[in-house]
Amino acid sequence: QDALGDRRVAQDARRAAGFEGSALVCDGGSIVVPNDPQLSEVKALTLECRVRTDVAGQDDKWMLNRVFGGSPSSGFRLGLLQGRPCFEVPLTDWSHHLTAADPLPTGRWVHLAATFDGKTMRLYVDGIELANGYHELLDADVLRRRNAEANRQRVADGKYALPEDSRLLAAM
Repeated sequence: QDALGDRRVAQDARRAAGFEGSALVCDGGSIVVPNDPQLSEVKALTLECRVRTDVAGQDDKWMLNRVFGGSPSSGFRLGLLQGRPCFEVPLTDWSHHLTAADPLPTGRWVHLAATFDGKTMRLYVDGIELANGYHELLDADVLRRRNAEANRQRVADGKYALPEDSRLLAAM
């Protein structure tokens, strides 16, 4: 058994002194949320943990991970990419991904949190929102329809239609 008493939950982790009481030290591992059908289709969730690292620039390190046991189009995870806090809720293959612009502070405990309400993702460090994203804006068809409606209204108001941003739509 591991530090939590269950091999299915903590991988490559051990207990040590923490922020309050003991902490789980993830030596390249993470807390793996077990494969459960109730957790496969994410409609809304909040994840939070206290995190401390003394190593800058860590990449592909996940504190909480529900993507391991499933496909890349279900689950969630919270961790670090290129040293920066990252939150993923893939609804399709590796979609719905937020990464903060700034790296996670080193040498001190920080409160890392992420929320998803079915449409909006938010990523916080020490209560400050560092990144957000909106589900519908990842869909090129939705953006194309919104642009068309906005242009119809512009023309109705006697204004010229704006050009469609084909580079943005192609990137989606």
